[in-house]
Amino acid sequence: MGGLRVVVTGAGGFVGAAVTRRLAELGHAPVAIVRSRRDRLAGVAAEILELDLESAGAAERIAAIGAGVCIHAA
Repeated sequence: MGGLRVVVTGAGGFVGAAVTRRLAELGHAPVAIVRSRRDRLAGVAAEILELDLESAGAAERIAAIGAGVCIHAA
C-alpha cells in the first residue's frame, strides 16, 4: 500500500467503515481501530487494530502507529 497512513477510530461502525473503505480505494494505508466488530471491514485493504480507546495506553498505541492523520469516527 502507498499513500498516506491514516488512523480511523470507530472503523467497525457504519461511518468509520465507509471512511476506511474509501481511503483504501484511494490508495491510502488505513489503520482501522475497532473494539471488536470487524464484519463491515471484510475485504477492505486495511490494517486492523483491536483497541478500546478508553483503555490505559490507548493513546500511546495509536501515536506509535506513526500516522499522518487520525479520523475520529468513534
